[in-house]
Amino acid sequence: MKIRRFRSAERFASAAQVWLLGAVIAVVAVAVAFFALGGYRDYDVTLEKGWSEAETTAHVLAEQASRMIEISEILTAEVADAAIRDGLDHVTGPGWPRFLDRLEPVPQIGSLWVLDAEGNVLASSFRPVPPAASFADSDYFQRLHSGTRVLISPLMFGQFSRVWFFGYNRAIVKDGAFLGVVQVSIHADHFKSFFERLTLGPDAAIGIYDNDGAVVMRWPLPENGAPTGPGHLLPPGAMQAAAGRLESTSPAGVPLLVAYRRLDRAPLVVAAAVSKDDVLAPFRTRLAWGVMLLGIGGVIVSVLGAVAFGTARRERAAQVMERAAARKLAATLADRNHLVQSLQESERRFEQIAAAIGDVFWIAEPEARRFIYVSPAYVRLWGRSAEALYHDANEWSAAVHPDDRERLRDSWSMIAAGRDLQYRIIHPDGSIRWIRDHGFPVADVPGRFAGIAADVTDLVAAEAAERAESARMRVALRAGGLAAFALDVVDGGFVHDPALAEMLGLPADARIATEADFIAAIHPEDRDRCAAEFRKAFTPGGLFRAEFRVVRPDGQTRWLIGAAEGVRNAAGIVQAVGFTGDITERKLAHDRQALLIRELHHRVKNILSVAQAIAGISLRSVRSLEEFREVFSERLVALGRTHSLLIDSGWAGAQLSDLFRLEFEPYADRAHQLHFDGPQVLMPPGTVVTFGLAVHELVTNSAKYGALSVPDGRIDVTWRVEAGASGRRLRIDWVETGGQPPAAPKHAGFGTQLLQKILPGQLRAEVKVDYSGGGLRVAIDAPLPAEGAPDPSPPVSSAA
Repeated sequence: MKIRRFRSAERFASAAQVWLLGAVIAVVAVAVAFFALGGYRDYDVTLEKGWSEAETTAHVLAEQASRMIEISEILTAEVADAAIRDGLDHVTGPGWPRFLDRLEPVPQIGSLWVLDAEGNVLASSFRPVPPAASFADSDYFQRLHSGTRVLISPLMFGQFSRVWFFGYNRAIVKDGAFLGVVQVSIHADHFKSFFERLTLGPDAAIGIYDNDGAVVMRWPLPENGAPTGPGHLLPPGAMQAAAGRLESTSPAGVPLLVAYRRLDRAPLVVAAAVSKDDVLAPFRTRLAWGVMLLGIGGVIVSVLGAVAFGTARRERAAQVMERAAARKLAATLADRNHLVQSLQESERRFEQIAAAIGDVFWIAEPEARRFIYVSPAYVRLWGRSAEALYHDANEWSAAVHPDDRERLRDSWSMIAAGRDLQYRIIHPDGSIRWIRDHGFPVADVPGRFAGIAADVTDLVAAEAAERAESARMRVALRAGGLAAFALDVVDGGFVHDPALAEMLGLPADARIATEADFIAAIHPEDRDRCAAEFRKAFTPGGLFRAEFRVVRPDGQTRWLIGAAEGVRNAAGIVQAVGFTGDITERKLAHDRQALLIRELHHRVKNILSVAQAIAGISLRSVRSLEEFREVFSERLVALGRTHSLLIDSGWAGAQLSDLFRLEFEPYADRAHQLHFDGPQVLMPPGTVVTFGLAVHELVTNSAKYGALSVPDGRIDVTWRVEAGASGRRLRIDWVETGGQPPAAPKHAGFGTQLLQKILPGQLRAEVKVDYSGGGLRVAIDAPLPAEGAPDPSPPVSSAA
């Protein structure tokens, strides 16, 4: 019994020793395996954290650099456009404060410079203003002078600002002629905040490089001399991709983790680097502690195993370790299940979002000519099956309108190049929809693109309607002789129709850039009044209306009418919107009408005076009221006929031949007895009435007592214009023959007073009346105005 017990105990002890030794080896092996696996994963996680820090910094740096490049591009383009439009003298003189104001909200920009074609500084925002200097020998100026239009100069140390900066430079070129350069300097100090985000050690750095590898910006800045050239953060040839990561070495030999990204707006690459040693320092610390703890644990396990070899408690200890391992495994499985559930929940949410949006979200591989995914909106917009599109990518283009297919023939390449597409599709129900398609590369998956195809039919229709409305408005304004304009009250920008430039006497393509330019064209006497009235339209609902004169460059003065109203656009900016029209002809017509009214008033008074004189003289020269009625009526009719000539000529006067023809007209049956001959002579308006009455009295007297009173009588009238020392004079000869022997009148009647008193008094004429020689002879010598001239037309004759 004892032997059996001993052997049983021995076998038990031997088995226990083997079991305990195997358990110790297994425990140590498991611990080493777990430690190695955990250390490997900890290494990858720590290293990935460093890469993520570098990539995040590179991404933020790229966005900030792109923003500063965009601001610099806009600012330099505005200065260059203003210089091309208004001239360098205006931009660097009166227009310079406007661009300095643009710098105030942009602290990233250090200074703004304008150089002429010789490299001399014309204007600078640097304060105090630097002394006269020339940058003609600088590399960036030479390259811009040689044909480069936009250039980003490498990092340099400012000789005036005494800080490191790089410049955004734009050549000012007008009609192929190089006028100068506008430069925006961006201080490297601005990037200090990005550098301070890298808290992984003193060897961290950030930088911006051009395509040649030259340093455009770096931080930390170089302490002395020129900045480090190519290879500071990125080795040559490492900047070909749009983004990436690589391991490099600093000039001091420190291994670096470098993330870089290429900018879209400029040929630049930004890079952020952290020290690999600094990134892995926590891991190495944990690794040292783990090795030490593993060693201590191994010693402890070995001691415990040796102790357990002599006891039966080893089995229980193994069971406890197995249960702990089981709990750890269960926790690991629970974490894995939670991760799977989170992934499934993310996929479910993505599908819900894709189904909710009205636009088509798609993922495709252009090189493989296949679609990976399209959202449910594709079936609604295209009216086609998504499964058919997955099977054949040409299903997409089959719905494109025939007129757009040729333009989209190479659509895959266009999407890969980042171009937006706009085209029409035909739905199976026959309706036509406009689609705007925008694609972009999927990060970290080369060759794969995603995009959104939006239905913009309503937007295209609205744009077309707006264009049509604008065209109708332009036609209406042009038909009405009007020109529209709009003034931005905030920045003073002035836009207008070409018709406004024509009204101001400028070429149709000329631009009135500001409100001040428009006000400057107004006549000085109307300028202040119109400027004050115009400012009423600078508030919402304010109205402006005024008539004013403008002085054209050729000195001509024109009348315009202007009206404007203050409105607030969708962005909340107040604009003065209105029109102008040329009312010069209306003004001239109004002035002519006023003149004619005054002239008519004067003429009526004269006619009444003449009629009163005729009545008075006629009463004194007649023997009865019946004779007065007859004589006075004839003289009023003659007066009316003479005024008809003046009215027909617009009060410009009357031809002498027309006066004789008019007075001879009642005796047309005796035309063979009448003859007149002479050149064309325009009688001044003030002489027509008096002279017409004189001819009427001569004709009436001849019909009663002279040549026209007998069948064989004859009247010959001739006239001529002679130039003398005192000016031009009209000489008229009235000769009657074959009639009754003339006799001087016993008393001075109306005709005698008209010839001997009124003609000399009113017309300063010399009149000679001769009753001898068998017939009446009257010679009239009257002055003509100096500005008149004999008409070169052939002489007018009654025989004609």
